[in-house]
Amino acid sequence: MHVTTEGLAFPLITQSPLALAVIVATHVVLDHYRAATYLVRARNLPAPASRRVAWADVRIVDQITP
Repeated sequence: MHVTTEGLAFPLITQSPLALAVIVATHVVLDHYRAATYLVRARNLPAPASRRVAWADVRIVDQITP
């Protein structure tokens, strides 16, 4: 459902079916493996150690509930 709603916005930006397929496919993979959490952690590694959040303190949200 989430990927579908996200994917609906991109035909306004691109007319290429291949580009749209790549955008949706990468979104599916990132959502499935919750890879965004790991990407953000990797992005923050160059920060000073005093500014980093410990992995044990990170709360991973399994489901978005209303």
